[in-house]
Amino acid sequence: MSKAYNPQEFEDKIYEKWEKSGFFNPDNLEKAGDRFWNAEPFSIAMPPPNVTAELHLGSALFITLQDIMTRHARMRGRKALWLPGTDHAAIATQNVVERKILEEEKKTRTDLGREQLLRRIEEFVSHTQGRIQNQIRKMGSSCDWTREKFTLSPELSLAVRTAFKKMHDAGLIYRGERMVNWCPRCGSTLADDEVSFKQAKGHMFYLRYPVKDSEDYLVVATNRPETMLGDTGVAVNPGDSRYKKYVGKIIMLPLLNREVPVIADDHIDKAFGTGAMKVTPGHDHNDFEIAKRHGLEMIHLYTADGKIDAQEAADHGFDDYAGLTKEDALNRIVQELHEKEFIEKTEEIEHRVGTCYRCGTVVEPVVSKQWFVNVNAEFKIENKEFSKNLRLPEKTTLKEMMTAAVKSGAIKIVPKHFEKIYFEWMKNLRDWTISRQIWYGHRIPVWYCPDCTETIVAVEPPASCTKCQGANLKQDEDTLDTWFSSGLWTFSTLGWPQETSDLKTYHPTVVLETAYDILFFWVARMVLMTGFLLNDIPFKTVYLHGLVRDIEGKKMSKSSGNRIDPLDIQAKYGTDALRLSLVLGNTPGNDMKFSEIKVEAGRNFVNKLWNISRFILSTPPLKVRGGGGGLSTLADHWILDRLDETVAAVNRHFENSQYGQAAEELQRFTWDDLADWYLEIAKIEGNKKEVLDVLLVNILKLWHPFIPFVTEHIWSQMAKSLLMVDDYPHVPEKIEKFAARPLFEAMRELVTGLRNLRAEYRLGSTPIYSSYLEIPKDLEWIKDHTPVIEKLTRTKLNFAVMDHAHKMPYFLWEGVRIYLVIPNFDSKKEAALTEKQLKEAESYVKKISTQVKNKGFLKKAPKEIVEKMQADLSAAETKVKTLKAKVKQLK
Repeated sequence: MSKAYNPQEFEDKIYEKWEKSGFFNPDNLEKAGDRFWNAEPFSIAMPPPNVTAELHLGSALFITLQDIMTRHARMRGRKALWLPGTDHAAIATQNVVERKILEEEKKTRTDLGREQLLRRIEEFVSHTQGRIQNQIRKMGSSCDWTREKFTLSPELSLAVRTAFKKMHDAGLIYRGERMVNWCPRCGSTLADDEVSFKQAKGHMFYLRYPVKDSEDYLVVATNRPETMLGDTGVAVNPGDSRYKKYVGKIIMLPLLNREVPVIADDHIDKAFGTGAMKVTPGHDHNDFEIAKRHGLEMIHLYTADGKIDAQEAADHGFDDYAGLTKEDALNRIVQELHEKEFIEKTEEIEHRVGTCYRCGTVVEPVVSKQWFVNVNAEFKIENKEFSKNLRLPEKTTLKEMMTAAVKSGAIKIVPKHFEKIYFEWMKNLRDWTISRQIWYGHRIPVWYCPDCTETIVAVEPPASCTKCQGANLKQDEDTLDTWFSSGLWTFSTLGWPQETSDLKTYHPTVVLETAYDILFFWVARMVLMTGFLLNDIPFKTVYLHGLVRDIEGKKMSKSSGNRIDPLDIQAKYGTDALRLSLVLGNTPGNDMKFSEIKVEAGRNFVNKLWNISRFILSTPPLKVRGGGGGLSTLADHWILDRLDETVAAVNRHFENSQYGQAAEELQRFTWDDLADWYLEIAKIEGNKKEVLDVLLVNILKLWHPFIPFVTEHIWSQMAKSLLMVDDYPHVPEKIEKFAARPLFEAMRELVTGLRNLRAEYRLGSTPIYSSYLEIPKDLEWIKDHTPVIEKLTRTKLNFAVMDHAHKMPYFLWEGVRIYLVIPNFDSKKEAALTEKQLKEAESYVKKISTQVKNKGFLKKAPKEIVEKMQADLSAAETKVKTLKAKVKQLK
């Protein structure tokens, strides 16, 4: 082995070796050993990355975690399938390509036409898919590339059309007119959970709405005065005594002089604004429902691109505003309202604004005819076992089924507190808008007959109308929401709607690992689709990881300029170092701050493992000395005892989905116990080959799921077989601890104490000093370990009484004073220096204590800052106690 590990030299070669072995494909694992015959399956469906762009650090995190799960399962003897793929990400992909064409060719999608645009998108996707596959490989992913899938492939398109027809036939998909979220930039509807809300500054306008044939007026509060063009009523609460006399009267709409009625509705909050609310049914979810209850007219203000609709303007008397953008209409209307004294007052406010989760454009609620999934319609569960497991009646709704899947325990969410969030979302779940007004994606499998107005839903394009046999059929122009096809991912990728061997073997999948921010976009939809179409759950466990943020805790993005390409980090530090930086300290559901310092630490550990391995592999074979060899010393027994403990702890962490804790446990053992203690002792005692080999074999196996490249390469220096299919270490549930372990721990404390004294008095590591130990009979066992202690501490042990006339530094060990003899030691000078340090430490404690107790600071400061200051205070208080004891000792 070379002196230093160079990841760039080995990683591609190792990955090629893995791929050539065929062991990423579980069908081939039987060739790796008998333990894979009739082995229990393990399956994960990779969350398919969008084909719009390169992978980011969040992608690197999910790849790392899923590869850890898969490699661990494979090494435990399970037929592990990690199925990769990509998502066509319809809206996002079409947006990217449209913007590119507009920038380079000054053409829009209507200039190109549907077929030409789709061809251009397919060219773009074929390029990005290859780049994404390369990035996934570079991360060391042991996924089965022979089963790779794409959400828009012919096979998965068949699954999508089949799912649509089955749900439509069951009455769960319908077409209707309803208030939906519209993105003017994307030119398409959005589902409720595709709307991102952000806080924004704005104004609340208090508008005077004149009462017909009266000098009186009602004051209405609104933050959207431009929508008054679409007002068809003013609503008040029936219990509001201030407005009882106005109910049933007519209001004259400002600027337009259009008549609208005053109505009473329980929805109105008397305490909000003035208690009188303008009703704009075409552009507000609540107003839409009020209008339906009271039979109010619906005016559609905007065109698809967000401008005032000319036809609606002509029909309802606001021609002067036709063709204006929302912003221009707002500015003009506010100006005119001011000029004509219809504005009583304005207030600055902060309010939530809905934006498109893809492009950030402000979303407009509009009434539109769309396709929906009905979450409240009843359907019959055919599989009685499924309804029994979920504790559901035979007839249920999608909403009830999605709730029961988690509430019954059939699906476990990690961390558990996300279950509460999931249930809260389910309570407010509305019908899912699944139609999108874009060209790229799964076209809705519905055809219309212009001859007899028949609507035909079919899996394959019909040759003629089923009612009148007319051949002039026209397919619906819209495409399906991307999440509709993604919702089928765990089973469409395994061959559904056919009953395949893969579907039978690997479904439901064991775990879904994904980011918490798509719990509702994707996870819940998978529960919905699988529950209805298969009468099954899609996965047994949902593991949610947090977001990877920059060092300041900000979300990473191209626009912010803080996005990091994993390939750049890998080229600089190696893939294993990046993987370690993402998993160490990572806990389920919590965001993490990324910094190159963490990757450097990861690289340092990889180098440490490399050097440990070089030392062990270069250790000569055992030499028998006086019938010795094997487990002959206290250190041998201790390190093997610690190995058993570590194996048990790591496997326990895996069972509890605590991958970060598993890696931390391993790091402590490898660096602290093995490298810092046992190897140093092994160099002194010698003749350790047997124990060292056991340790190396086990740490390589234990580390392999986390850092597969370096462990596989080191393994290749010892064996011809692949480490990736070797067995993972395990120990019995009850481990018998080494009886003499407390003796080793005591010896370690003695060594640490002497080392600390040397450091405390700035003695350096070269000179050898004398130390005095006056020990009772029960501690005489320590004499057997004198050579080891002396070499580890660079001291000469004297088991004799120290002359107390000399004020020498000491520490207490097992109740005994251990002195370190320092030539020319001046205890008075050291005491003065220590007192100075004590004053500084006490001053710091006073300062930080005042800050930590300040209620104003605690209220305003970020949680992590407060926690850090509290930790600093605790450490400073400990330092004060230590310095006080030292001063007392020196005097």
